[in-house]
Amino acid sequence: LLYWFSEGVTDYYTYLFLLREGFLDLEKYAAKYNEFLNEYYSSPVRNASNERVLQDFFKVYEVGKLPYRRGMFLAAKWNKIIREQSGGAKSLDDVMREIFRDAKTKKYGKLTKERIIAYFAKYAEHN
Repeated sequence: LLYWFSEGVTDYYTYLFLLREGFLDLEKYAAKYNEFLNEYYSSPVRNASNERVLQDFFKVYEVGKLPYRRGMFLAAKWNKIIREQSGGAKSLDDVMREIFRDAKTKKYGKLTKERIIAYFAKYAEHN
């Protein structure tokens, strides 16, 4: 049920790192992002539940793509919110570094949706 995080946030960072390191210019990055938006919003299964994603992830191609797109778009939104609320002092990078540090020290058990929300809440208010 956390494919949106493990797969989608990974995709978000994949393309962001390609941009940051100069392997993609801003125009190509934006084109790829728009391609993903178009793919997602034209998908006949875009409103499928996470339970359906879990069930059909490897069976139905369109369903299997959902967590990648959902997580990518959510990560972009989170980054925007954090940057805006911190006046540019913080970003999603700070959240991910904290998750990584805690995972290395085994501070918490298995990562859950609630734990992810708690990390995000440390950096931004959610309305």
